[in-house]
Amino acid sequence: MSPNHLTWSSSKHPFTQSFRGGVAVRDPILNTETTTEVADLPRLAYSIDEFARMFGISRSAVFDLLKSGEVRRSKILTRTVIHASEVRRFAACLTDDAA
Repeated sequence: MSPNHLTWSSSKHPFTQSFRGGVAVRDPILNTETTTEVADLPRLAYSIDEFARMFGISRSAVFDLLKSGEVRRSKILTRTVIHASEVRRFAACLTDDAA
């Protein structure tokens, strides 16, 4: 059974489901699922879409933040990503501005 065909009810934890070969983990914020092999690794970078979903903004708003320099980006081959430390830094700036 592949992780794409899992049902997420009737589990001990609402965001995990066992299957042969490991445990699939559902990320409720990003609405994605990962197997234990990947879930055990620390997340190093996020896509533009993932960053937008985390902060509840549009893709074009993310590109505006990148263009203005408020958020820094990196490239992995042709893909634009935002490093996990940059996500934490930006989130901390939002918290500091709200106080």
